[in-house]
Amino acid sequence: MVRRQGAIVVALILLLLGSGVPAVMGVSYAYSRTENVQLFIWPSSRLVEPNQTVTIAVVLWKPGEGGIANATVIIETEDGLYNVTTNEDGFASLNLTFAEEGGYWVRATYGNLSTGTWIDVEKVPPYLFIEKDLELQANRSYSIEWTLVTPYVLTPYSGAVNVTVLFNGKEVRSEVVNVTDGKLKLTLRFNETGAGEVLFDGRTASHFEVREKIILAKLIGPDKAYVGQNVTVHLLVWDAGANAPYSGNLTVELKRWYYSNWTTITDNITVGVRDGYANFTLTVPDCDRIEILAGVGSHDIRIEKSAPAPQPPTNETSNETPLIFTITPDRVLAEPGQSISLVVNTTREGTYNMTVTWYRWEFRSWVWDWRGETNTTLVTFNGTKSVIKRITVPEWAYYGEVRIGDAMARIYTLRPSLWGSAWVNLTYSPETGLKTGDTLMISGDLKNKTKDWFYDWEKFYRGLANETVYIFTPWGVKTVKTDEDGRFSANVSVPSERLPNTVWDRKPEVLFIHRSGAYEDTTVDTPRARVFVNMTSDGVRINIEPADDRGIDWGLKTPTVVEFGQYFDWNYIGNVTSLYVTSNATVPGNVSPGVYLFKILPNNWLCYRDPDGGGGCSAGSHTTERIYYVTSGLELPRDVEYTGGELEVPIKLPGKGVFYYSYYSNGKEHKEIGFTDENGNGIARIKVEDLPLGVWRWLIIKFGFVSDKGALFDIDWDLWVHSTVDTLPPAVTATVTPQVQEVGKNVTINISVWDNGGIKQVNYTITNVTDVIERNSLNFTYAINGYSVMFNFTIRGLEDYILNVTAVDEAGHVTTKLVNFFGKAVETRELNLTANETHEVNVENQTQIVVAPAQNESVTMNVTVASGVENEDARVKMTAKGYEDLKYVKVETNETVKYSWVILNLTYSDEMLKRLGISENAVTLLYWNGTEWIDLSKHVGETIPDNSPYGNITVFGFGRDPVHNYVWANVSHLSEYALGVKLPDLKVEAIGPTKFYVGVPQTINVTIKNLGGPVDRPFDVVLYVNGTEVGRVTVSEVSEGAEFSLPFKWTPEKEGNYTIKAVVDPDNRIQESNESNNELIVLAEATRGASLSASGLVLTLMRVNYLYYLYYTRNIETFEKLYQEAVKANVSNATLQEALKHKELAEGYYKEAAKYGPVLSNIGNIRLFPYLRKAYVELKKAIEILEKALKA
Repeated sequence: MVRRQGAIVVALILLLLGSGVPAVMGVSYAYSRTENVQLFIWPSSRLVEPNQTVTIAVVLWKPGEGGIANATVIIETEDGLYNVTTNEDGFASLNLTFAEEGGYWVRATYGNLSTGTWIDVEKVPPYLFIEKDLELQANRSYSIEWTLVTPYVLTPYSGAVNVTVLFNGKEVRSEVVNVTDGKLKLTLRFNETGAGEVLFDGRTASHFEVREKIILAKLIGPDKAYVGQNVTVHLLVWDAGANAPYSGNLTVELKRWYYSNWTTITDNITVGVRDGYANFTLTVPDCDRIEILAGVGSHDIRIEKSAPAPQPPTNETSNETPLIFTITPDRVLAEPGQSISLVVNTTREGTYNMTVTWYRWEFRSWVWDWRGETNTTLVTFNGTKSVIKRITVPEWAYYGEVRIGDAMARIYTLRPSLWGSAWVNLTYSPETGLKTGDTLMISGDLKNKTKDWFYDWEKFYRGLANETVYIFTPWGVKTVKTDEDGRFSANVSVPSERLPNTVWDRKPEVLFIHRSGAYEDTTVDTPRARVFVNMTSDGVRINIEPADDRGIDWGLKTPTVVEFGQYFDWNYIGNVTSLYVTSNATVPGNVSPGVYLFKILPNNWLCYRDPDGGGGCSAGSHTTERIYYVTSGLELPRDVEYTGGELEVPIKLPGKGVFYYSYYSNGKEHKEIGFTDENGNGIARIKVEDLPLGVWRWLIIKFGFVSDKGALFDIDWDLWVHSTVDTLPPAVTATVTPQVQEVGKNVTINISVWDNGGIKQVNYTITNVTDVIERNSLNFTYAINGYSVMFNFTIRGLEDYILNVTAVDEAGHVTTKLVNFFGKAVETRELNLTANETHEVNVENQTQIVVAPAQNESVTMNVTVASGVENEDARVKMTAKGYEDLKYVKVETNETVKYSWVILNLTYSDEMLKRLGISENAVTLLYWNGTEWIDLSKHVGETIPDNSPYGNITVFGFGRDPVHNYVWANVSHLSEYALGVKLPDLKVEAIGPTKFYVGVPQTINVTIKNLGGPVDRPFDVVLYVNGTEVGRVTVSEVSEGAEFSLPFKWTPEKEGNYTIKAVVDPDNRIQESNESNNELIVLAEATRGASLSASGLVLTLMRVNYLYYLYYTRNIETFEKLYQEAVKANVSNATLQEALKHKELAEGYYKEAAKYGPVLSNIGNIRLFPYLRKAYVELKKAIEILEKALKA
């Protein structure tokens, strides 16, 4: 059994690491972006008994369309493969039973898409109890209590229990305890340090650690940092044994984690603590995570590899103007595909990097692809300190960040968001126990939402009316329509069930899906009795009241086990008291100040009720846990008035000391430290996001302190903030219809402004790139809450336009809204074309077309010239290829013209390039062939296939005229063209190898790839080892798309880990579209080897390892093809399982090889040899099994 479970656990871990799917809590999910398919799988219960039927549900969904019908999904268990077919809603199910106890992985596969779920099979034990984690001090006695109850009926258990205590790997105590009325009490005392556990009949009842002293250390620091960044970590330290602030030296353990090879390196530092407080500064090393441990406390810092915002290249001196950037507006609500304009301002001219990062929607409002897709462009301020950047929002984008220096603008889009809840009744009696009802009560809503929520956009978060929501349970599907507010409700029939307990894993999940692919899953909840706890210095009072969930008096009241004790970081640090309560109970006596952890069984609501009649409840998963505290002298206000700016909230501790507090505001977490005077008085400074006038905001603040009269850690401070002044800027919406319009025709402009505190002024201007065309200013003598206007604007020329709306409220807050729209010119000419003669068409003196026909003919020619690409799909594809459009030309004729050649001349202005931060030598002409853009400057003398009636286009010539500011091309026919720009993009692609032998000269190859335009001037590539330059190579020129490797010589002098960094163009000689990929850092390792033959050994190993690597990677595709053929041919499950077993073994061996870093980069590492060979051999066996079965 153990061996079988271990194998499944390994397979589960490898699958999760390889697929990147979410963990198996809730509904398991996978998504194929290339196929646009979602796959869901979940069981009717994650915790079942042996031979109990569990239903596996599968949903196959295509976002934008709906369920995929009549599709075959393969469900795989260790017992075999099962094919299920989806119904019209994309739903399928399968009933399974498992005879043995253990963990079972169930996987669903559709094509290349796969995800899985986990099921635990356990016998219902004879009694239930609450497991405990303990921190104990050596040479002290502790009284620890448990209350045991019978499953189903929840009555006190009576009977013999085998109690075993293990300590430091040895059994130190074993006895049979006869339990009566459920109570089991142990006294624990240990005279040395170590760790152990308490077992009841072989089941873990407690984990514990024994320390010489219990030093409680609360560490306050950032959750993430960047390599090379200096971060400060604060420590609040309390000696629990001495019941006093800790003073003295404290050892802090710094553990660096490296995920590439799953290694850790640990360093210890000593920090001097005085009166319970210390801090230290840490320079973040190049690793993946830092784990900081001190006393009974820890903190993790996740490491990012690059700085949070690209810093502009500067050579600053003390006499220079400080370099400051601003972006206006700094927050934009946009639509997918919309082109928006941002004004970028600086205090100093020059050329700087600006990054635009887009994050994909992952079909849930609070989930997005955190990796993002980043493009870097150069912004040039030449003769100006203000530049307009036009940015197109990708169709798939959910959220975007535009950064330059320390300035950032955030771009949001609205996406559908589902929320749902599911309830089923629960009844209890001592005779029948716990039993669920047979009807699910479903409710929820469907709304448009952004990644972050903002008050001034609240009206956009509207419900989506008359939309169909699909409700999936493991037993079927039901559809409902949303009402006018986007809400929905339904009742769904489900099987009733008798429960041994009420842990979440026994309850089914419900999946909600919308046609768009937006989904939500929730665990079915039940009514729960209320367990009210009132804790004061005089004692503890417990009272159980019937459930009133969802405003319904369910009448449910269950007996409850309640336990409590002082705690730190979710560990008990003292005696633990346990009670069996049927209605109410009191524990009298003096309760010392401190923080107490309460746990209850079963899963009821754990509540408190304050003296004013208020209160609150919370619930956990297997047991409910809640923190209560008793204090003397702590004063935290419950509400404050907000008048703008930073809140200064007075607090009072029992005495002089230090306090910490953390909270969320403005979309991020804030962590702060404060100090109090001799009387315990201090100030908590809290940054609050701007609030509408009159609004109350609830802040949940995590608070703790150490003082000379006591300490408390991690208590919840509920602070209500009442806004008494207008702190929010006006809400502004503006639209221009259509976005591209002909010269001389009108666009319709709609402007709407709203502000709770009153609007004082509305200004709006219409400008082109250089001039103000129209300006209007409205001042309101008496403040109004809303203003709207609609008017027409006549397009005056072939240019880009910007509508700039600025609104000012009574409090002086300003909102700016920018909307781009474009002019276009349409020239219609009747041409009598004569062979061997040229004919010219000129549009607005900005586009000249010269045609030379191959024969005499008369045609009608329509020429459209716009300041932006009209075709939305073409515009997005241009941006995706790294180009920015400046002008667009489309030529249509009433019949196909036979040309000898055509010349296009497209003009530009120096002022436009300066304002847009574009270099003149980067301007080019592009041709739209129907599916992609072709840069004509790269294809002179070539004939390129296209989707035109001509079948192809030939580029005879291309050139630039910087004197007269135009670009020209000589081509074979007319169609769609654009004036655009593309810059070089040099990237460090790879560094290898990364495994070396001490004293052996090595060649490190650095691979460079140019993802952008050609480079026509020299630049350097530099290699650093541990920060020291070991080589520099000058490259003269690079063509577009070129990839090449440069060799660097290096000899490691000692064993250990090395950081190798390669930098291309370190002196910024090359003007690039993306400066963020000019560096690559890898971790290398040098080990001892035979000095005379190491080089030869490495070469031999490289050849052998490479062959095994090649055979393995090629055979993976062969296996997948044969496996699909075997499934279609109805090859037996036993044979398929045997083949899969060898394939999984092969994958396991290959992953072992990959633990030493990228396989191909480390192909000379001797440690890879056995794993690559075994991977090849096992995969070969799997292929042979399938081939033999297919032949039979």
